[in-house]
Amino acid sequence: MKTRLAALLISTGIVIPVMGHGKPTLTSQWVASLIGATLKERDRLVTEKKPVRTAFGARHLVTGESISIAEASAFSFSADG
Repeated sequence: MKTRLAALLISTGIVIPVMGHGKPTLTSQWVASLIGATLKERDRLVTEKKPVRTAFGARHLVTGESISIAEASAFSFSADG
């Protein structure tokens, strides 16, 4: 499953595999989400009795700058985005 984000100031969409619901900052300049494993990868990890981890990903909708952090379980934005 892939989620497509359409940025107002960017003419192309951004495709992020296995992304949950994106959460924008209050300034609407950044969008972020936790990113999980595919169902196939999740099944493999469970079968191998390994932990299924999620990562954090964020993208600036104007500049295209992106940030990712491995092994994140939650996130929040400051009031100023």
